[in-house]
Amino acid sequence: PRRAPPNLVRPHMGPLDPAGVETGHRPSPPTPLLEGLDILHGGACAFRIGGEGGDLNNSIEGIVIHNHAQNAWWSKPMSERGPEDAGSWPDCYSMDGMKPVKKEGLQPQSEECSTCPLNDYGSDGRGKACKNMRRLYFLFIGQELPHVLSIPPTSLKAWTKFVVDLANKYKTRAAFAVTRIDATPAANKESIKFTRTSFSFVRMCNAAEIEKSLREIPQMKQYSNPPTLKDYVDQPGEPA
Repeated sequence: PRRAPPNLVRPHMGPLDPAGVETGHRPSPPTPLLEGLDILHGGACAFRIGGEGGDLNNSIEGIVIHNHAQNAWWSKPMSERGPEDAGSWPDCYSMDGMKPVKKEGLQPQSEECSTCPLNDYGSDGRGKACKNMRRLYFLFIGQELPHVLSIPPTSLKAWTKFVVDLANKYKTRAAFAVTRIDATPAANKESIKFTRTSFSFVRMCNAAEIEKSLREIPQMKQYSNPPTLKDYVDQPGEPA
């Protein structure tokens, strides 16, 4: 059975960036492998829990304990990738949206994500060659460990707006509120179907849930397994 990572000392809370996460996020070596939440596209419009053969749901409710930006670039063009590439690690990636990870076998394309030419619109012909995503650590109520959900480029604006609404309307953060995430159908100008995610406030966390979030936040900050191609589906709806 999966064991929870050892408790870590809770650091002081730092300033938030516009997406509702503390700035200066620098993950350390990986902690236990967390299960993923897949977003199904192409008309399926659902979340899949537990990988192949897992349950399908159009909406999920839980607590976003932690979240951070992540960027990923694969040197192999999307048009040349097959099913065998689904679990492939990117050639260059960032776990904070600011600096690429420097490890053996990787190909960092720039010292800073903000100055990388692959992070410019138009670098892949229509959007960005480097895919900007957001990783959410989503805890279902009553479960011990969160699932990892990668929000694709087409849903980033919805997430940022939701975080701002939480702060302005409810004076809280995602880690201390129960959130509903819906899989919503969308299509581009060529009528190609894909899935967006939308976010809504359900309720404030109770005392036990807040205690759980406070205990898990520092542990999730240590989680640094890189994104894979499975985390990103090349959606045609909007520029990446």
